[in-house]
Amino acid sequence: AIVARRLLGENEDIPDKKGNVAIRGTEGLLVTYARCCHPIPDDEIVSVLSPGKGMTIHQNGCPNIRKLAKEEPQRVLQMSWDEEPQGEFKASLRIELFNHQGTLATLTNNIASCDSNIIGLQTEEKESNIYFVDLELTTYNRVHLANVMRKIRIMPEVQRVSRHSQSRHH
Repeated sequence: AIVARRLLGENEDIPDKKGNVAIRGTEGLLVTYARCCHPIPDDEIVSVLSPGKGMTIHQNGCPNIRKLAKEEPQRVLQMSWDEEPQGEFKASLRIELFNHQGTLATLTNNIASCDSNIIGLQTEEKESNIYFVDLELTTYNRVHLANVMRKIRIMPEVQRVSRHSQSRHH
């Protein structure tokens, strides 16, 4: 049905089950967002169709869908966001930093000052006093996330900041 609507050019939008955002061409379908890559507005996205489960939205380059896209390309469709999506979305970041006293407090305060909320945080020691911090946080879109990342990068203790995907099966 979605293919027919896409071929006919019908682009009426409805919000996903949480009311966060509309994805074009998803009328009447259950839409969920992949936890492995956390797609956010303005990312290039694809949907994976699963019988009985509706569609799962992934970032276009998500490693979890590469094999599926080759083996069952009919289940993977290019999608696009509504022009003005609303709501909060989850994003994952990996931060490499020197962990001195107060570094994590400064990091969390900088994120909060950008109107973003930390949902999850894990640290892993890379080597003596150098840590990876994996964060799951809220964001509105890629511009908002870029502002959060910029605020993190200006910290003298921070070596690197990047979006982080987790390889899991959807």
